[in-house]
Amino acid sequence: TPTATAAYTETLIATATTAATATRQIPPTPTATPTPIPTPSEPTPPNTIQWDEAAQHIGEEMTVCGPVIGAHYAQSSNGQPTFLNIGKDFPSPERFTAVIWGEDRSNFPTQPESTYMGQTVCVSGLIEAYAGTPEIKVEAPTQITSY
Repeated sequence: TPTATAAYTETLIATATTAATATRQIPPTPTATPTPIPTPSEPTPPNTIQWDEAAQHIGEEMTVCGPVIGAHYAQSSNGQPTFLNIGKDFPSPERFTAVIWGEDRSNFPTQPESTYMGQTVCVSGLIEAYAGTPEIKVEAPTQITSY
């Protein structure tokens, strides 16, 4: 019947209007803003310096950090040293060198010249000068931290 259809249509319109009004009255659900968690940095040992500062600390126990730019195992040289050149490569006099003598090489589980090449490392020990170049003699892997 036309009256029933009109009443039904009116009810539908009223329901839709009520629903639309109700939707506008519901406050939006709050969303949590994520709090960034700071990434912990590697602990910095005391007396830590960058490789290019080592020349100013000859005779001091320090931790020297920087990138291994060159690495060489001089197997046929006297003492069979392994050189880890940090910051700049040999023959630059501005480099810092970590020296592992042949007698200490067996303390390392892998070949140091391969393990540390291209890595950023921190080397701990007494800074000495050899031919004007600062170096630390490394006797154990615990003296080198790789990042």
